[in-house]
Amino acid sequence: MEKLQHKPERVALLLITTNIFLLLNSDIHLPALPFLQKDLGTTEFKAQLVLIIFMVGAVFSRLVWGPVSDKFGRRKILLVTIGFQAITQLGLSLAPTIDWLLFWRAVQSFGAGVITVLGTAVITDLFRGDRRARFLGLNEMTFPIAFVIAPVIGAYLFDITQTWRTAFVFIFFIQVACWTTFYLFLPETHKPDHGVMLKDSFKLYFRVIKDRQFMLYNLISGIMIGSGMMFFTISPFIYMVNLGVSINDYAFFQFAPMLVSIFAALIYRYIVEHFGSEVLSKISIKLLYILIPIYLIMGFNLVDITPYTVLCTICVQSAIVPFFVPGIISKTTELYPNLRGMASSASASVRSFCAAGAMFFGSYYIGSDVAALFKTMCGFILLVLFFFWIVTAKKIKPIK
Repeated sequence: MEKLQHKPERVALLLITTNIFLLLNSDIHLPALPFLQKDLGTTEFKAQLVLIIFMVGAVFSRLVWGPVSDKFGRRKILLVTIGFQAITQLGLSLAPTIDWLLFWRAVQSFGAGVITVLGTAVITDLFRGDRRARFLGLNEMTFPIAFVIAPVIGAYLFDITQTWRTAFVFIFFIQVACWTTFYLFLPETHKPDHGVMLKDSFKLYFRVIKDRQFMLYNLISGIMIGSGMMFFTISPFIYMVNLGVSINDYAFFQFAPMLVSIFAALIYRYIVEHFGSEVLSKISIKLLYILIPIYLIMGFNLVDITPYTVLCTICVQSAIVPFFVPGIISKTTELYPNLRGMASSASASVRSFCAAGAMFFGSYYIGSDVAALFKTMCGFILLVLFFFWIVTAKKIKPIK
């Protein structure tokens, strides 16, 4: 079986498809959190830390893998980190206490960021312009799609086995299968450059951090992604604890926004080369204004709050984000064309930091309060619009 040499589109689609399966690891255990909490005798917040610690660790790990892959190559780093995660998955499945579970989750998070970073890096290796935005759009949707579909699978696994440990065992076999797929088919898209000095590469992060244009673009996309992820993090408690949805019905409420996201991402893929990523981003920004009154209505209980009103509201955002985020991320990759690995790491880390912060805020302060959730999401939208205005109004200049 030969690797997909000289077939960039097939390489990108292989990576994107495989990433969805690898990213299931982030939150496949979400539906079983109330049962995990009871089984291990812990608190609601500490149970949610199983997800939050993973996301926070991924933020810092993503700072590492871009420069490391610039030096050693993308394929080798992917194989090493996926193998490492498979080993730690066994520790998670056998953890006797919540403290051991959190320990193994923290260790595992060190390799968690590699998928997002190197997915972006490989695509920037292979493509340019709107064609790059097209595949970046698909790649960027892998995490939201996996983040939504994973609890559906997790709910099904728990319903069959009645134990939260099954989800971690299932992911172990997924990771082994993905490692084998990469080993057999994934070519190297970036020739290893052993002349790269990692110490010097990491110093360049300070240059990127000082680049306000780069940072604001990533904050915009990170806040939008984080807003949705905050919802999905606390959704088991909103749907099952607050609104009385059963664990089987909960799978439907998670699955519907995912279908909306997939459909929107596919549409974006086919129209981006015709209209351009910048035009679609500007149109999407205008559509975000629609969300403000919707979130305020929900936040101040001006309508009857039911599982279906919550679902419909989330679906609106799920339809807008796939048209908005890819163009913003593509902008960041254009700022440092000669430092693609480092820029991909920095970009993914900023977005992950936003997502982790949003999830922590939602878990700790919002809980299962639907009104507080939508007031917070409205605040996020206003912040995104403000940052976008700063960038487009030319209030800042990129660092040369």
